[in-house]
Amino acid sequence: MTDKLKLEKRLAKKKEEIKVLGKRENELLVKLNKFHKLQEVRKLKAEKEVELKTLEILKAKEECKSMSDLEINIAHTRQGLKRRDDRRVEISEGNLHRLVDAFMYFVEFSDKTLPILDVGTREGWFLEFLLKVGYTDVRGIEISPEAVAIVKSKGLNVIEIDVREMTFKEEFGTITLIHLIEHCSNPQKVVEVVYNALKEGGILYLEIPLEINFLPFRSGHFCCFPEPGNLFALFDNTKWSIISHEVIAINAAGSKRNLKVVFKKGRV
Repeated sequence: MTDKLKLEKRLAKKKEEIKVLGKRENELLVKLNKFHKLQEVRKLKAEKEVELKTLEILKAKEECKSMSDLEINIAHTRQGLKRRDDRRVEISEGNLHRLVDAFMYFVEFSDKTLPILDVGTREGWFLEFLLKVGYTDVRGIEISPEAVAIVKSKGLNVIEIDVREMTFKEEFGTITLIHLIEHCSNPQKVVEVVYNALKEGGILYLEIPLEINFLPFRSGHFCCFPEPGNLFALFDNTKWSIISHEVIAINAAGSKRNLKVVFKKGRV
């Protein structure tokens, strides 16, 4: 083969390689353009979702204008009861796990011979559980008349009252506030009445979501605690001691977290 033919063959090969690469380049440019379009759509969707949430809050505020935070919380509890009709008699596996987990966290600090009070007892599942694990004087308070009726139908001790209106004086050895205090517009008042209701040396088990963004008029959350310190600031350290606390991630990304705390009335 002559040098001229060799060069022509090499030239043709290079042209073919460039042609293939040019085709691939065009394919990538199309994909890149689609990627940019996708990013634009995602950005626009996120903006519209923010606008939707803003409108939802405005609508909810308008609906709740004439309602007190207590009335809003009762309405929220009623909605929850309607969604959980099938679970009034039998507790779900998920909720049973949550109650057992809460109990295991505070039981070593709790005196079972003293009365225990569950605040915001809903259908009374925790009251039933506490009786099964050895507490003899188990009581609950709840704001929703419908929930109170369910609890009473089970033969359990419950009072229909707003926690902030409690007038107990040094009556309980243990009080539980499980996902309750964030539903109160005056959490400091809750801490005050719970302090009065506990015997000296008694414990408070408190569990809350750590959150920043929330829909107060949809979820019934009237205060939010982004970090543990935001909650601890409510407790006078001359009156309370923190004897155990833990932050638990409740989703894989760690964006949803719960805080568990055991407070003791008095100094350790």
